[in-house]
Amino acid sequence: MAVRLAVGASSGAVVRLILRRAGAIAVTGIAIGLVAVVPLTMVLRSLLFGVAPRDPLTLIGAATVLAMTALISAFRPAHRAASTNPTIALRAQ
Repeated sequence: MAVRLAVGASSGAVVRLILRRAGAIAVTGIAIGLVAVVPLTMVLRSLLFGVAPRDPLTLIGAATVLAMTALISAFRPAHRAASTNPTIALRAQ
């Protein structure tokens, strides 16, 4: 990230890059989880009380919570990376 900042990238661009990558990882994991729900319905049926295993509202809600948690948790490292001084970071390496 220091190299990007040193060659002229804005701090906003660095934050967007990190959040985009974190979002892509989160979406991939959520998609795999949603696909895995289908064959695991029988196991889930015995663990859930009062909710159907394929309830769309519950699945969308859980996916949304997971996506927002991933983005919120990635924001602090992204902001920290964008606010570093590129010359100091490059000299350290």
